[in-house]
Amino acid sequence: MGPEPIRRIFLISFLLGIKANIIKPFSWGKDGYNSIWGAMNMLQFTEELLTGVPEMDLQHKTLVDLLNQVYQLLMDGERASAQKLFKEKLLEYVETHLSEEEKFMESIGYPELEAHKRLHETFRKEIIRLAPAIEEGSKKAFEQALALSWGWLYTHITKADKKYGAFAKEKGLI
Repeated sequence: MGPEPIRRIFLISFLLGIKANIIKPFSWGKDGYNSIWGAMNMLQFTEELLTGVPEMDLQHKTLVDLLNQVYQLLMDGERASAQKLFKEKLLEYVETHLSEEEKFMESIGYPELEAHKRLHETFRKEIIRLAPAIEEGSKKAFEQALALSWGWLYTHITKADKKYGAFAKEKGLI
């Protein structure tokens, strides 16, 4: 994967609402990735990503950390390792998190549970659609899954997940 595909990932992610620090001079290094970024993360876990539900916030932070690990591997020119981490850890953790989040919303009687589940299902379907190609080593499918994951995680937490946090707080459940 050269510079152009990774630029597309950043552009797509940015357009989806990610506030990533991507305005840096481009100096493409090993495997075409911008080597001057060093240990910079794609996403920062900030207060903006807090729902107010400690267990869910911890899981969201773990998701951000896993995405940042994938990103760092890409920046280090380790695409195969990044793809492996994405397939073996991140996607599994996403499924666990979505399931636990749905159980939490059900436990508090969240009135928008079904709509929220539909958002999760849309994301699951798209990742499942891309999974076989990722498994076969498709760079394009991997890029699409990364852009989808980065953008979806940020916008989903800040738009949809914050609502169940506010509901739980309003009801005195947290």
